[in-house]
Parts: sequence; structure tokens; C-alpha cells
Amino acid sequence: MNDFDSLNEFPSFNFSKAISKANLKSNIPLIKITGSNGKSVTSSILSNIYVHNDYKVCSLYHLYVTAPYKNIAFNNESISLEEFNSYLERYKKIISKYKLSKWEAISLIFFAFVKEMNPDLVIVELDETYCQVESYLDEENEVLSILTSLSLDHTEELGSTLSLIASSYCLNFARESKLLCCKLDDDTKKVVFDLTKNNDSSFYEVDSYFSPHYNEKGNLVFSYRPFKELEIASEYLFYVEDACLAIEASKILSDKFPLKKEKIEEALLNLIDIDEGKRIKENIYLFSCSNLEAFTLLSKSFSIISKGNPFHIIVSLHSDKNLSSILPLLAINTSFITFTYASSLCRDEIGYSLYLDDFPYVKDPIEAVKQIKSKYPDDIIIVCGCREIVELMENEAKRR
Repeated sequence: MNDFDSLNEFPSFNFSKAISKANLKSNIPLIKITGSNGKSVTSSILSNIYVHNDYKVCSLYHLYVTAPYKNIAFNNESISLEEFNSYLERYKKIISKYKLSKWEAISLIFFAFVKEMNPDLVIVELDETYCQVESYLDEENEVLSILTSLSLDHTEELGSTLSLIASSYCLNFARESKLLCCKLDDDTKKVVFDLTKNNDSSFYEVDSYFSPHYNEKGNLVFSYRPFKELEIASEYLFYVEDACLAIEASKILSDKFPLKKEKIEEALLNLIDIDEGKRIKENIYLFSCSNLEAFTLLSKSFSIISKGNPFHIIVSLHSDKNLSSILPLLAINTSFITFTYASSLCRDEIGYSLYLDDFPYVKDPIEAVKQIKSKYPDDIIIVCGCREIVELMENEAKRR
């Protein structure tokens, strides 16, 4: 992975030239998914629905930071590190010539993988701040674009209001296509609708789900037209919202990709493993949360996760995240909060200095968990924040 680690973090904007040079264009139907929150979960659930209906699906995520090969999947199975390095070696001259960034290199490897696997469908999660695949993807390939929930994140690149952020995301979508969006406020919805109309595209909005409750297994049960009493193998409410987007997308594309109702139900009961939310031990949970809305969605699940038991939150945030807005949301649920540090992108002790009279700072996340477990062995521990801390804790669990 040394060759990959040496690549730049910032886009070169030479991706289209590199793709053309590598001769990696194809005509496989494409679904693009972008937005502030829920992209990876929506992508994985939608992929799972098609895989359970016997379609071959290649997926590109922007989820894993330290294990880039895990962002590329076929039928919900990530490629191996060996496969990734093989592609990296095969295309290293092109990657070097065009000075591709890490995410651009991952995307190039992904489309090389797509050409080799020749799937029925490609699902691409677009990065928030720039779209390294935008100039490559032929408009005629795009069968659907999905705009997930929005929040005031990456405002310097995308805009200072939800309407401006939505407009920035819509620039990534093809003309004469179909756009499915989450529930939006009236002003933002009008902006997106007008942009879609000007783009000669069709506008769709996700429907509302009804009667969410938990069954005896702890799984969420909900209704979403035309489905009643759908059971999803998750106890996290944000999975339901993302599942509704995936279900609606499958309904919109049912003429191109017919599905069986029972296979959709089966897919929701067999969710693939995504680091947005998971339990790694009996009383340790991991959540990737990048902004206030994501933490708000997580907070709705606190009572279910803890089941009335005391719980501790260990949080690591990138330095550009608004701690003053996020912290009250966490503190209203528990007084046991520990700050920590997961990577060079994160706040260090100085970054948390205004709040250290009330909450401790432990630089090593693994040590923070050990300290809590030694003092409160039966309490729940929720580790959340940046993706780096989720990966770090998951890797530590696997190592043990």
C-alpha cells in the first residue's frame, strides 16, 4: 500500500483524461448517490436489494479511509487487498502521469474492476466536496440519481444554505435522467424541483414511512407503501430512512430491473456490514457521524441501544466540525462523555480545551475504552464521530 499512501489527498481533476487513457469506459446502467448523510447505508441497502434479486452489482463507496480496497465491492463483497494492489500496479503509470489523488485512484481502479466484472448495474457513492467520476460518466448510462438527507456541512465548497448545497449536489446529475430526493423543506425542494425541470429530468420524492416500532428481536418494523410491517435487521432509526430511499429507488427502476416483493423483504433482513453503525462487542457500539444531522439521527437510537442502562460516549471529531452544536446533543443524553483523537485531521486536546472542565480527554481511543471498561464493566460504550475512529476500533476488535 506504500504506492497508494504516497498519493495526494486533493483532486487533480485529471480523472477524465486518465480514464480515457486507460480505456475504461462502459455502457453499464448507473445509479449515483450523493448528499450529506446516509449515502453509504442507502447504497449498501439498494445493492443488497438487487443482489437478492439475482442481479450482479458493482458498488463504489467513500466509506473506508485506512482500507481503501474496501470501498470497491461486487455483490456486497469487498475486493481483497491483494486485488486492489494488483490493479494499483497495473495502472500505476497512468495514476502517476496524471497525478491522481487517492480517491481518484480508487475510482479508476473501480472502473477497471467494473469493466472486468461486467455487472448488470453500477452504484456509485459520490464524494461530498468534489466528484471525481463526474466527467467520466456518460449521461446515457445514468438511470437514476439519489439525493440523500442534507445538512450544513462542507459549506465552504458547497454553499452556506441547504438550497445552495442541494444545487451543488444537483450539478453532478445527468440531463434527461431521474432524480429521487429525501424529504426537503419547501424552499430547498422548490430549488431542486426547478433544477430538475431545467435539466429535462423527472423529479421523485421519497414517501413517508409509518408505525415504526421494535419487535421481540430488537429489529425495527415499519410500513412503507406498498409494504406493510417491513422488518429491517437494525435497531438504528436512520437505517429505516435510508431503506425507504432504497425501496423507492427500486420502485422507480422496476421497469428496467424487475424485483420480487419477497426478495426485498429478504434483503432488509440480511443487511451487509457497514461501518456507519455496528456493534463490535456485547456492549461496544461504533457509529460514523460527520455532522449535526448525523448525530441527531444517532441520538434517536440512544435509548434503544442502552435499554435503560448507563452508557458512555467516546467521540473524536475532525477539527472543522462544529463541536459547540454537537456536544449539547450528546450531553443531553448522558454526562459520561470522553473526547479522544483518531487522526491528524481530528481535534487534539487543545481543540477540546473549552470543555475539559466538564469532560475528560484521553488521546488514545483504545485506552479510553479500557479505562471505562475497568471502572464500569457493565455499562454501554458508544464510540462515534469521524470514520477514522470507527476503523481504528474495528481493527482493534479484529486484532483481538
